[in-house]
Amino acid sequence: MIKPNESNTLTNGINLNSFQVIKKLATKFDSKYTEKNVMISASHTHSSLSGFMSYYAYLAIESYGFNPLVFWSVVDGIVESISQADSSLTTGKVYVKKGELLNNRNRQSGPYELNPETEKEKYEHNTDKEMILLRFEDETGTPIGSFAWWPVHPISFNGGVNPLVSSDSMGYAALLFDYAMNNGSRAGVGKVVSGFGSSNLGDVSPTLNAKGDIPDLFDAEKCRLMGTIIFEKAMQIFHGEDNSEQLKGSITHAHQFVDMSNIEVNVKYYYYRI
Repeated sequence: MIKPNESNTLTNGINLNSFQVIKKLATKFDSKYTEKNVMISASHTHSSLSGFMSYYAYLAIESYGFNPLVFWSVVDGIVESISQADSSLTTGKVYVKKGELLNNRNRQSGPYELNPETEKEKYEHNTDKEMILLRFEDETGTPIGSFAWWPVHPISFNGGVNPLVSSDSMGYAALLFDYAMNNGSRAGVGKVVSGFGSSNLGDVSPTLNAKGDIPDLFDAEKCRLMGTIIFEKAMQIFHGEDNSEQLKGSITHAHQFVDMSNIEVNVKYYYYRI
């Protein structure tokens, strides 16, 4: 974790989990961590535990209601992770690095084609293929962390057809990255810590080859193969010298509370897909 100063803050999407995390952090660190410097964001998966979200649709439709055991396990795990990071604070450097991974496809290519030709001509593909990676180093140049974003719905291990909990291809990529950077140590134990998140995933699905074909494989195997593809690209970017820029200066934040009960939506722009 890179040592912050008063201006090193990040934006945070507040929900019930975030409030409780910040509340618990205050009992350990007073006012050191608030909504101004705590960002909580989940990696997408169709195979997670349910019952911890504060949104009605998730509680009423996709789970059997609120589950306090799951909720507090999530909160306590996040608090413990932040506490461990705080205890290992150090000064260091951050590099932003980029690369292209073609293994995603637009599952709504029909609607995309309705865009004006002048808009489509701006892009080579009908989905974003760019992976953005942050490389964290200590003052000696030794790697201590990595975080990568790539646009895809991690649905290889689909929760609709299996009863197992899985962080899907992004989570598997993180496990492989941690193993590779820490000489096979268990994830979260070694000095180097990685994270993989979905960026502008929209209607973007994974594909095991650049042509868009999806082999008929068991979910666990698809998850393993897709996670390996993501991991290998991240490792290539992480160790590569191209498209790398050191981040300098302060980090600010933008945060806003919105009362959604007073937001009007124009039905003209409402779209529902069966």
